[in-house]
Amino acid sequence: MLKKNITDNWATADNKISSYAKRAQQLITKTPLPSSSFPSFQLPVFDNTTISSAEVQIPGYPGSALPLNPKPQKSFDFTGRRIVDIQYLFNCLQSLKHEGFNCTFSDVEITNEKRLGFRSIFTTKCKMCNKVDILSTEDPAKEQLDVTTAAVSGIVCSGASYAVLEEITSALNIPPISSRTFFKHQEKVYTGIMALAWDEMIEAGKEEKKLAIEAGELDENGVPIITVAVDGAWSKRSYKSNYNALSGVGAVIGWRTKKILYVGVKNKYCRICQQEEKSKSSIHHKCFKNWRASTSAMEAGVILDGFKKSIEMHGLIYGKLIGDGDSSVMRKIKDAAPYGPQFIIQKIECKNHILRNLGNKIKEALKKPKVVGLIKSHVLKSQLRFRYGVTRAVEYRKNQQISTKDKIKLLQFDILNSYKHIFGEHSHCADYFCNGAKENEENIYPQLQSSPIYEDIVNAINRVAMHANSLIEDVDTNIVETFNSVVAKYVAGKRINYSQRGSYTARCGAAVASFNNSGEVNYKVQTLLSGHSPGKYTKSQCEKKIRNLNYKRRMATQGTRPQKLFHGVDDGDYGENASIEDLEPTLYLEKEKKFLEQLANEDPKEIQRLTIGQRDNSLWKTMRVKRLTASHFGKVGKLKKTTSTANTVKAILYQEFVGSSATQYGIQNENRAIAQFQEISGLKVRSCGLFVDPKYPFLAASPDGLVGDDAIVEVKCPYNSRMSTPKEATENNIIKFLMIDSSGDLQLKNNDNYMHQVQGQLNISNTSKCYFIVWTPKDLFYQIIYKDENFWNNLLPKLVTFYKKALLPELIDPRKVRCQELRKIHI
Repeated sequence: MLKKNITDNWATADNKISSYAKRAQQLITKTPLPSSSFPSFQLPVFDNTTISSAEVQIPGYPGSALPLNPKPQKSFDFTGRRIVDIQYLFNCLQSLKHEGFNCTFSDVEITNEKRLGFRSIFTTKCKMCNKVDILSTEDPAKEQLDVTTAAVSGIVCSGASYAVLEEITSALNIPPISSRTFFKHQEKVYTGIMALAWDEMIEAGKEEKKLAIEAGELDENGVPIITVAVDGAWSKRSYKSNYNALSGVGAVIGWRTKKILYVGVKNKYCRICQQEEKSKSSIHHKCFKNWRASTSAMEAGVILDGFKKSIEMHGLIYGKLIGDGDSSVMRKIKDAAPYGPQFIIQKIECKNHILRNLGNKIKEALKKPKVVGLIKSHVLKSQLRFRYGVTRAVEYRKNQQISTKDKIKLLQFDILNSYKHIFGEHSHCADYFCNGAKENEENIYPQLQSSPIYEDIVNAINRVAMHANSLIEDVDTNIVETFNSVVAKYVAGKRINYSQRGSYTARCGAAVASFNNSGEVNYKVQTLLSGHSPGKYTKSQCEKKIRNLNYKRRMATQGTRPQKLFHGVDDGDYGENASIEDLEPTLYLEKEKKFLEQLANEDPKEIQRLTIGQRDNSLWKTMRVKRLTASHFGKVGKLKKTTSTANTVKAILYQEFVGSSATQYGIQNENRAIAQFQEISGLKVRSCGLFVDPKYPFLAASPDGLVGDDAIVEVKCPYNSRMSTPKEATENNIIKFLMIDSSGDLQLKNNDNYMHQVQGQLNISNTSKCYFIVWTPKDLFYQIIYKDENFWNNLLPKLVTFYKKALLPELIDPRKVRCQELRKIHI
């Protein structure tokens, strides 16, 4: 009976289970039930966190479970690749322990992923015991740089951008980071780069300073004087016509260390400021816009800033500047006089730019019409010979054991003769240069003289000869051009606009760090940002770059290379200069007395002897700048009592006209004019230096030559009269300083500035007459002008007053360098 009751009970239970199962199955499959089924029963709510999703627990029957076989729910979408610290991830997996259960890794599923840049944080859950764990692809407490910042650092240091990173991650099927995240980490990288660049420039300055001290190159105050090479670049290519880049960079590189001492960036645009203007609302941001002048003036502005900060940054004076002639750098530096108007910064022209300009002039000359075929074909096949002739002369003359002045003089002669050699005229060739005419060589120099391009070739050669003092130094700006190429790498070859915010500035900083560090920028930036050494593979890549670089340098030094299978000005109303006042009167008088005594103690005869060569002689420039010279006597003598002296002082001390076409033309043709004068007059003209007045040692004159001991020469080659004779130009009012007298002869006007100059030269040099020469390619005119003591006596008092009251104060206590208006004196 008992057995039967038990059997009946289990049968009843089985029926109930079948009913529950039927009801549950219909609910899951959303199949409607008949209205008469289980009128008073509600299916309990099951907790899926306590049982398997494949079975259901029946109330009142804890030991029973019924497989339901429903369609499985969609699990977390976990696809693609991730960047992981493999050692850390393995350690995390090994640490997964579920005490009391025999769970294995196969029982764990990923339920969520949170991405922080390239770092992923996974939430896992055990299907057996429901334990939840957190796994990360890298250790957040690790001392090295996090993966996202490291990736952005690599992108920046390779010259790439967010678009490149996005392309790489998509190709690898790695979830990309957002642009916002990229730029956030980029700012962090930029901060490290700029700090690193600054440190590298300071260290380079210390090296340059040490080497200058060891060489004994110091000024009178013990400040080391060094030579630097300078150049600039823009954020986009100009193609010699489109000078509208939004940013520009300039660099000052120490000549001994070949390292960057200063780099500056000028930006004309800020994207946030532009948005402010459009929306007419204020947006708080760090603005990098720091330039409002023209794009072409950026280079000069940056390099001038470098000169102004040289003492503050490094305790150095940049005494010599190696640069090209492509910008107004030297004029801006001379105007600003960063070390005072008495200190002359010597400009050395890059030999490569001089020779490149020579080649360009020769090519331009060939475009002229009516050039004889023989001459044109000879010039075409001899273009490289023009360059080779100059470089060979430089190489020979610079190694001669003679004075620098003689080297320059001989080099000028060789350069002026080089084009004659090319056209078969060898009568004046030096022995080292050639051995005379070759067999069957034709002398076509006479045909060249009658050719339309003769004057162009002569002027091009004269321009090169004018730079003989720079060529004898045999230096170039290749080191700065190399830096510019490094900048180009970090700005994607100037093909991406990085000028909208501070990106161009920071990438130029990366170029500085790379240039001064042999390419170790990524390694050093990561070390700086994290405070610890990067990982194994970052180090090995850096070491590989250094090995490759050292190998290339070694090959370059040995002369062998592996073969290839198949290359702005400060504001005077704001800033540190605004509050600097003039010297106290007593202190000024002390300095004035000392300055004039120094001039008086200098020997005029010795100065004249040591400054022969004039503009090619650095001492001539130094001695001249402290004095009022004859070329300015006319302007000073004609000053009205109502006219301020400020503009005249500015013109004398801070303006230079070497770059103008008229001045260049006069310098280039001066020797031709003197040579022609000697042929016509039969007189011998010799070079001279700076004459100083023995009684007034602050007055000086530089005639263009001496004839005997009692006559001087002054040459004028007016550019605007190059297509006329002097008389034709005077008749047509092109030459305004000459007049035609009643006899029909030319003569210099008595009230012209040139007459003031000539009379000043005659009286200061203590000679009796001047051969005043006016030369054009068509003809030469000269007039003998005699000393006029009455003229001089009327002029002298005004010159003395002007010097002592107007010019001397600016020499002793300059206002221009303090960004203040010059003194307005009336005499």
